[in-house]
Amino acid sequence: MTWTTDKSSDSYVEYGLSSSYGTVSGKDESSLSHSVTVTGLSPSTTYHFRVKSKDSDGNTGTSNDSTFTTKDKSVITEVTISDISLNSAILSWTTNVISKSNVKIGTKINSYDKEIQEESTDKTLNHVARIKDLAEGTKYYLRIEGTDGDGNNITSDDYPFSTVFLPRISNIEIKGSDDHSLTITWQTNVPSDSVVSFGKELEKLETDKGKSDLATNHEVKLAGLDDNTKYYYKVKSRDKYGNISQSAVKEASTSMDNIAPVISEVKSESVIVGDGNSSRIQMIVSWQTDEPATSMVEYGEGITSNYTNKTNEDSKLAQPHLIIISGLKASTTYHFKVSSSDQVGNRSVSSEYTILTPQRETSTLELILKSWEETFAWVQNLKKIVPLWPL
Repeated sequence: MTWTTDKSSDSYVEYGLSSSYGTVSGKDESSLSHSVTVTGLSPSTTYHFRVKSKDSDGNTGTSNDSTFTTKDKSVITEVTISDISLNSAILSWTTNVISKSNVKIGTKINSYDKEIQEESTDKTLNHVARIKDLAEGTKYYLRIEGTDGDGNNITSDDYPFSTVFLPRISNIEIKGSDDHSLTITWQTNVPSDSVVSFGKELEKLETDKGKSDLATNHEVKLAGLDDNTKYYYKVKSRDKYGNISQSAVKEASTSMDNIAPVISEVKSESVIVGDGNSSRIQMIVSWQTDEPATSMVEYGEGITSNYTNKTNEDSKLAQPHLIIISGLKASTTYHFKVSSSDQVGNRSVSSEYTILTPQRETSTLELILKSWEETFAWVQNLKKIVPLWPL
């Protein structure tokens, strides 16, 4: 507190939590300008005070009652550690008074061997510091220390955090293999995705197969491979932070394909295309195979096993198959069987099936002429004159 008097006098202050005061602080030196420092106050507290000065004759001057409120205690709050990666993190915090702080960090609590200067300006309540050059997969402790504008020390609690582990790949195995597939399994120490890069040449692993789900146990099946073939592959796993690890290149081989395609769902249908004498009888045959294969149908009239006809083999490899056969006779029974060969020549032939083609429909003109024929005999002569008329 500072004040002035018109006569030389001493300097005293009475203060307390009410106008009753209760505490006095000051000095006896006489002066016209007075200054008294009051210490030991509580933060965030309102005090009443008045100043008094007494001259050498014992005359005392006293001011009116006044109040003042001390500042809040300097504290650190809202400490947040974010963007934690393999070797860095972002630390942010707030203070209730303008201050400047440093961050102390170490791998043991109360044992800090590294100090980081905050990156924010001197005059701020919001603070930030980037913590760098950390070891991956390591637990650290940190503490924030600083001073406010009055020179008071500020110290935070101790805060633990751990850096991220780099995904580590282990236990790579071929779980299953056959003539057209390989199933590869492996494990990681942290949840991550599953990718296998593979190819037939060591330096060209150009095909990727995998799953985006994060897991520690991984399994990827490579399907549609060539039989009896060596493949090169490596496994890769990426965690949720984008950190990726990959294995060395390994090799595995598919087995020889000695199994013929399995034929199923054989279906047939016969239809008439067109009208009258110009109409054609067609048979549509469809089936499925459990692997890509060619398509062919053998057929013949009657119900015997004499197959006098066959379609050209469709060499396109497919699993659903469809063959259309034209030029069949109406109202005739046909027997047929289907066959398919996979890409290495293993062939399957189905059981024998029969189908009855439909009766050819009589055209409207044929029906009219037949009616006339029964009623008028001269229609027979008309037919001789106009032999091109269909009957």
